[in-house]
Amino acid sequence: MLKTLIIDDDKLIRWSLKEIFTQEGHQVDTASSEEEALNHARSTDYDVVFADFELEDSDAAGMLKSLQRIRPEAVLIILSALPIGQIEPRLQGIEVLRIVEKPFEPEQIRAILRMVRDRDTSLKS
Repeated sequence: MLKTLIIDDDKLIRWSLKEIFTQEGHQVDTASSEEEALNHARSTDYDVVFADFELEDSDAAGMLKSLQRIRPEAVLIILSALPIGQIEPRLQGIEVLRIVEKPFEPEQIRAILRMVRDRDTSLKS
């Protein structure tokens, strides 16, 4: 079981990702803002964080740096409608496992969860 945090200002995306993660047997928290996300991160040891790169009223790169400082062990995955080429230059100093372009397919998300789970299992062995 992975402890996951979903950060997105789109209620439907938060709901659909939470459904996928719950079906896969993972513990899930959601946040719709940077402040809410950082509060969750301060109180819970997350294994993986799925974060929208275009949150309203948020500097995504700054939020990701803060998340990485608070939870350095958490794997970061970015969700965005922006092309990857527009995101990567803004990620200097931020370790991200994947950038997933919206719209995405549920199987893409499941594959990433399996990769993180398998990686987590091999690290603990």
